[in-house]
Amino acid sequence: MKNKQTTNIALSLLLIGTPFISGCSPISNIFYSRSLELELKGDKKGALSNINTALLLNPKKIELYNSRLSLLLGAVIEEELSDEKIKDLRIALNDANKILELDPNSYWVYSSRGTIKESLGDHKEAIKDFTMAIKFERLSNKSLVIINRGLAILHSNRAYSKSNIGDYTGAIMDLNTAINLEPNDYNNYVRRGIMKVDLKDYKAALIDLNRALELEPLNAYSLYQRGKIKIYLKDYAGAKADNEKAMEIDPQIGNL
Repeated sequence: MKNKQTTNIALSLLLIGTPFISGCSPISNIFYSRSLELELKGDKKGALSNINTALLLNPKKIELYNSRLSLLLGAVIEEELSDEKIKDLRIALNDANKILELDPNSYWVYSSRGTIKESLGDHKEAIKDFTMAIKFERLSNKSLVIINRGLAILHSNRAYSKSNIGDYTGAIMDLNTAINLEPNDYNNYVRRGIMKVDLKDYKAALIDLNRALELEPLNAYSLYQRGKIKIYLKDYAGAKADNEKAMEIDPQIGNL
């Protein structure tokens, strides 16, 4: 009787358009659907609890691992890494490894795994994953616009990892590629400018920050970084003006 009731619930959910994964048991799909619903409501812990249960019931479904991977990444990336968030990242890393174990052609996972490894401080391994992601993205059958956008993001991510091992020349090469692919993304000019500072090429760094501010004139971080560069160039009045404007836009910018 219980099995029949579970099947009827699953069928009802399917008929009203609730997301289902083919090949999963009906009860597993119920937990999967509930996870998506809770995630939309902002209940990350509840969503994670439900997707964990779905995986216990169907431990070989790539879609479930991918769902949990996305959920965990969304909850921890670009946040301060507490012990709990580091634990979540390690679970996400295991999920990425499991997806590639089940299907080595799941090329989209390399980018996520690279991001996780970078967040965990494993810069060299992150570079390897971003390199694999770049290779597969180039072979993609997506539209050229989407491919170029994806490649720009991947080269920018790899540049960040390279900078964290002191390979500023390699990082700048990646950012050159990213800028050629997406010339209107101000972030890459800022990143490249900061790396040129590390190489003591202050005039070239200033050109990059000027371009970033042409694209995004009221960005406090760009103004703050340009002010620092102007100090190296002994343009103290210009540095003061940039710093004051940055503080006006974002009073917390001085805490960086």
